[in-house]
Amino acid sequence: MKYIYGLNISGQSIIEFFLKNNILFFAWDDDEQKRKKVKGKFKDIEFVHPRDLDWSKIIEVFVSPGIDLNIKSLSK
Repeated sequence: MKYIYGLNISGQSIIEFFLKNNILFFAWDDDEQKRKKVKGKFKDIEFVHPRDLDWSKIIEVFVSPGIDLNIKSLSK
């Protein structure tokens, strides 16, 4: 399973690629409005906050540019 953190332009591009290629993933953005916008654009998305994620099932993480890699929720 893959994980996308940050749903700006690069995050949405990754979502498009994953959906077109039937790649399973979870996604998250701290901005609720951004999540709503993305959910409206891509219907089949499951949002999971990093603290609620089973990290043992994540093999790859994609973090959008501009996200501080030192934030506590991504410390795993």
